[in-house]
Amino acid sequence: MKNWILIAFALLAFNIQAQDLNALAGSAGSSLSANSMIESLAGDQVKSLTSKLGLNAAQQETLTSLVTTQLGRPEVQDLIGNISPESLLGSNASATTSKVTEALLAQPEFASGLNSMLTKPQKAKMTSLVGKM
Repeated sequence: MKNWILIAFALLAFNIQAQDLNALAGSAGSSLSANSMIESLAGDQVKSLTSKLGLNAAQQETLTSLVTTQLGRPEVQDLIGNISPESLLGSNASATTSKVTEALLAQPEFASGLNSMLTKPQKAKMTSLVGKM
C-alpha cells in the first residue's frame, strides 16, 4: 500500500512540473511573438523612411537600432498594443506605418537621434514629411 501511495505521489509531482514547463513555454512563445512584431514594425519604419529620405546603409543600421529602442518605450507600446497584426499586412499597412512614425517622431529622443544622423537635404525632406503628417 505504501508503494502505491509513493508511486501516486511521484506521478502527481511529475504532472505538476510538466504543467509548469508548459506554462513557461507558452509565455516564451508570446514573448517571441511580441518581439517579432516589434522587429516587423521596426523593419517597416526603416523601409518607409529609407524610401522617403534616401538613407544609406549606415543610416539604415543606425535607424534600425533607434527605432527598435523607441518601440520598446511605454508610450509607443500603448500605440502598438492597439495595432492588430492584420492591419500590418492588409490594405491599411501604410496607414499603420504612418501612425507608428508619428508616434516615434513625438518622442524627443527619436526625433533628436534621427535629426543627428540626417544630411541637410534629408532634413529638408523630413521637415516636409512631418508637415504632411
